Amino acid sequence: MDNFEPKSQLQKVWGIGILGLLLVIVYFQAINNSTSSISVVGDAVVTTKPETVSIIVSRANIADSADVAITEGDEGVSRLIEAAKKIVGNEVEVKRSFYQITPQDNGKFVVANAFSLKTKKVGSINNLIKYLYSNGATTVSGASFEAGENNKIEDEARKKAVEDAKVKADSLAKSAGKKVKKIVSVVDDNSTMSSSVSNDNLGENALINIEKKVSVVFEVR
Repeated sequence: MDNFEPKSQLQKVWGIGILGLLLVIVYFQAINNSTSSISVVGDAVVTTKPETVSIIVSRANIADSADVAITEGDEGVSRLIEAAKKIVGNEVEVKRSFYQITPQDNGKFVVANAFSLKTKKVGSINNLIKYLYSNGATTVSGASFEAGENNKIEDEARKKAVEDAKVKADSLAKSAGKKVKKIVSVVDDNSTMSSSVSNDNLGENALINIEKKVSVVFEVR
């Protein structure tokens, strides 16, 4: 019994030491394999042909009385709408927006009318603008182009933005000695979805750039 107890105590010490060593190894492995994340903003631009174009047309007229000014303004806007249909046809969406009456110091009244016009005849936009001016339009502004399959284009832009974010995340992770493992979350920045004309020709060859940004969180190790 006297010879057995020291050996038993020694085994206990060795067991505790080995257990402690294992805990240290596990601890350092956990540190080395610790999971962290990075957030990156991805950008993308998709170029496509527009399917529709919208413009805002205004017309101002002056008359001796408010009633006459309003009547002449309505008639003038109706003529402009009919003039537009001669260029783009009857398949056009027209929305009258407002008219504003402004009394003048000389007793006359100025009435300003405005309406929006949307058409698929994108290639006719140059001729349409010229024709509107020649038929009494005061201003033609706010030309806005839209893609036909807008959701499909937006999905394509979003996919490219995520791919751009992945490239940026890989570069950042590499500089920190880590690797990107997977996507944790994707936040669509709807406020950044925009389009612009990519060349100066507003006719048949017009193209629009659809821009998109997304914020992506990646897991890195």
